Amino acid sequence: MSTFTLITGNERKHEEIQALLGLPLARHALDLAEIQELDAHVVIAHKLREAQRELPGVTVLVEDTSLMLACLSGRLPGPLIRW
Repeated sequence: MSTFTLITGNERKHEEIQALLGLPLARHALDLAEIQELDAHVVIAHKLREAQRELPGVTVLVEDTSLMLACLSGRLPGPLIRW
């Protein structure tokens, strides 16, 4: 089984995801560009490409947080929550 590397600078997030997955994860802090896009899948795919370009040959995991509010048609702010 290959080693997975979680891309995060947040040690607590690393510990939490490692515990949820039940397997050891390496951690690497990268400041990945976060595009403004309503489709969370597009945002995550972009982050993956960025991380793979920065760390060629490394199996990476990225995460993104979205928040959808029913009062905003269930779409917003979505992946734009950071902004």
